[in-house]
Amino acid sequence: MIQAFDSAILDFFLSLRNEILTPILKVITLLGEVGIIWIILGLILLFKKETRIIGIMILIALAAEVLICNGVIKNIVQRPRPCWRNSLIDTLVKRPTDFSFPSGHTGACFAALVPCWFYRKKWLAIPATVFALIIVGSRMYFYVHYPTDILAGALIGVVIGGIVVFVVNKLSKKEKIRKLLRLPEAEPKQQ
Repeated sequence: MIQAFDSAILDFFLSLRNEILTPILKVITLLGEVGIIWIILGLILLFKKETRIIGIMILIALAAEVLICNGVIKNIVQRPRPCWRNSLIDTLVKRPTDFSFPSGHTGACFAALVPCWFYRKKWLAIPATVFALIIVGSRMYFYVHYPTDILAGALIGVVIGGIVVFVVNKLSKKEKIRKLLRLPEAEPKQQ
């Protein structure tokens, strides 16, 4: 049943391939490599005091996601990629050499999105979410991930992002840490 689900969705994404979409998605999927777009976003957010906490959370979440998804889970599960199982379909991009499950691109996207949504920064969260979904779709378009890899990556990314938000939010309430990180003053406690 899972194989039928994966195959049907991959076939749909393969049917979308065309000369206009392919070069655009090549650039977008490349920006997702090693979470580069999210690293850049996190670093940019560090510059402004009001968004610094989000940048810190994104960077910590990305580091945790790489360790957990790519460093641990992929090497335990060792699921072959769809392009390894069916080499007749051209990936149109460089063939990945690491395992398929879970999708690291997707894990990074969702780990980075959680802090954006948690702080209700719609000006940031909405375009970041749209861009993340395009990255995620590109992984199936290029036949390098199964949909179930994507779903697992999204779930893991959300969990990691949520844990990071919780921990950093708790720690950032301490005055010493706020000063060290040059965060805005804590809001006064309501009585």
